[in-house]
Amino acid sequence: YTFYSIETFKGVPAEETFTLGKITGTPATLAGNAAITITNYSESLDPRSNIKFSTKPYGAAGVFSANYSGTTYSVNTPLYQGFNKVQVYGLRADVPVYKMISNVNAGDAVSVDFNTFEPFENFVPLNSFYGFAYVIGIEADDSHFELVVSDKSSSADPRKLYIGSVPGFPRYLTYVYSFSGFEFLKVGGPVASFVAPVYNTSVTNNTLSGFKASINTDHDYKLAQWRENAGLHRATWIVHSDKNTHPNIDFDFPQQLTTAYPNLTKDGLVLSNGSFIRSAGTYTYLDMLADRFKNVRKTEYEMYTMAFN
Repeated sequence: YTFYSIETFKGVPAEETFTLGKITGTPATLAGNAAITITNYSESLDPRSNIKFSTKPYGAAGVFSANYSGTTYSVNTPLYQGFNKVQVYGLRADVPVYKMISNVNAGDAVSVDFNTFEPFENFVPLNSFYGFAYVIGIEADDSHFELVVSDKSSSADPRKLYIGSVPGFPRYLTYVYSFSGFEFLKVGGPVASFVAPVYNTSVTNNTLSGFKASINTDHDYKLAQWRENAGLHRATWIVHSDKNTHPNIDFDFPQQLTTAYPNLTKDGLVLSNGSFIRSAGTYTYLDMLADRFKNVRKTEYEMYTMAFN
């Protein structure tokens, strides 16, 4: 299967010049494993689904050699170079709790009492929410440590979600995703509350040259994606635009593109999806371009992505 993907940015002032930047940072390498034992676990929830471990610089790490006997739960969890903290977290009496274990090295054997786990600070329930969410503590510009993903609940509502944070990090990244079509992203301080947006979108013309989409709330910039499937080929064109520019393709493909990719035809592209991006006045369209092309990132911002299709 061959994939072709093209991305264009409209609405950029003619005097603006964006230079492709270089993203710094080296992926962490595996240092080894640590054996962690949790004692006095008395929850009705199976610890293999309730208890999680944060040992990667970004994202939840899997565990292996799991052993659950009586009130004791033991696992081996991978450790990555430069990260000697392990956060263990889960639900206790339907409240998200955690334990931060510091100075853990490969080959160590550590035992912790589940009764000593502490409730998360800035604990925010996402009631009747269908999706997932997480919070990440940012230790430095290129160093991340996952704090919590809490999507298991002993309540009658299996969709109940929580987000929460622990102290000690200069900044936090909070991400909330709803299967109903929106995303929330915040970098800076931890989230103290969350209210899902209510919005409606409509597409008045889904052709390439005259495409227009509208939303009943404010937004800062938007994007639309068109796709063509032809046999074993898929072509995707994503157009970004500022608030005042319709993300349509009203120009002919350059000859160099059509020569290199002969299956790229405007007639074959069909609207796939798109979204409106709304920030709390802290992340504009030009900020997005600076992030993408200059590697200039704001240290604090908050934004919604509201999807349409």
